Amino acid sequence: VGIGADFRSQFFGGANQENLSYLQIIEVVEGSPADVAQPRLRSGDFLVSYRGQPINDTTQFDKMVEDTKPGSEVVIEFLRNDEKRKATLVVMPKTKDPYFDPDEY
Repeated sequence: VGIGADFRSQFFGGANQENLSYLQIIEVVEGSPADVAQPRLRSGDFLVSYRGQPINDTTQFDKMVEDTKPGSEVVIEFLRNDEKRKATLVVMPKTKDPYFDPDEY
């Protein structure tokens, strides 16, 4: 989906107090599904669900995306400024990860 993310778990206050696991978006790759989503995802957002399923860790999130047929439209729930929002994006075919080169190891 075109993001760099870090997994966290945190208690969010406010009117609907809840303990959520989430991925904090560190970077959004220009032109990626996250970049062109409606609304656009951005650095600092917290992903909490993918297609209605809670995000429990990065491995699970990666598997959820991998198991989604390219071209599928999906809804991601996220937090921005302690407010829950939803974004719709189109999953693209997997490409080489620009942050990891297995030949370097």
